[in-house]
Amino acid sequence: MNTTSRVVVVDDSAMMRQTVSDALTAIRGVEIVAVAASGPEAVRVIAEYKPDIVSLDIELPGLNGLGVLQKTMQDNPTRVVLVSAHTTAGAETTIEGLALGALDFVPKPSATEGIDVFRVRLRRTFRAALAAKLPQPASATRAPIVGEIAPLRPTSLAVIASSTGGPQALHDFFSAFTRTPPFPIAVVQHMPPTFTAKMAERLDRIGVVAVAEAQDGDRLERGRALIAPGHAHLEIHGDRVRLSDSPPVGGLRPRADIAMTTAVEHYGEHMIAMVMTGMGTDGLIGCRDVKRSGGQIIAQDGPSSTVDGMPRAIRNAGIADRIGPPHVMARILEATPAEPRRLAPAERL
Repeated sequence: MNTTSRVVVVDDSAMMRQTVSDALTAIRGVEIVAVAASGPEAVRVIAEYKPDIVSLDIELPGLNGLGVLQKTMQDNPTRVVLVSAHTTAGAETTIEGLALGALDFVPKPSATEGIDVFRVRLRRTFRAALAAKLPQPASATRAPIVGEIAPLRPTSLAVIASSTGGPQALHDFFSAFTRTPPFPIAVVQHMPPTFTAKMAERLDRIGVVAVAEAQDGDRLERGRALIAPGHAHLEIHGDRVRLSDSPPVGGLRPRADIAMTTAVEHYGEHMIAMVMTGMGTDGLIGCRDVKRSGGQIIAQDGPSSTVDGMPRAIRNAGIADRIGPPHVMARILEATPAEPRRLAPAERL
């Protein structure tokens, strides 16, 4: 049985092509089958070699990375990991690339995060991406909802965990609302700093729910979603969020388990924990705490999950009250009434 994963590396820098290639070949079973230094060359070698996965730089001569990505998804759908600059412009382009079908991204080395951090993050991201399903335009192919959605018990807060494939799942989730839920939503998406703010901005524009990156001390408001910034754990204390720079847990900061377990003390049975696509088991400890306190759990289903690790852990533990794709998860929240608590109303201009 052939277990080799064939990779194409695309970057206009010879040094970065070598760095990425060396880092990836350290993963057992990975073979670099071709490299490309420009957009047109990338399109050609991807079509020729039909790799299992592509490492794709965004800034390329001739045709930029987004153009290559669009062409690839149209002609030769495959797993793509973007290699992105840390800059604000780089973050905006990266979020657009994720919407176009890229599975995940890795920021290039920076003054604060050097080459060793880059190599570790690249290998971790590729391992998750290699376990992912081939990309599909989930928003275009999601099944219509038939019949009425049964609500859960009244709640005061929903906390969401997501990782690889999460940006697409969150897009499907927030775009499915037809009205704002009568309680706040907190989101922990595994993503480096800068990028979470741009993702929040994009999600804020697509639907009726106001979405923002959380700031320390922000108030939880009805009908508003706060996303944990990529550099801090999100803790929930009453109707306020706190950002913590305590060490990563299991290599993750932010970690969804922390948001869920800190919320339990105040919300207990009046909260919902939700786990979407991603590798690993983040959210399992938190969901167990929520379940023990009488709260409710929703897990993404396997067929709609890009990487069915985190939600499968919840389903296998037998603690999910509901299971479904992101757009159905949204409609469940929309149908669920609020448990009366003193939460500030959201304002959306």
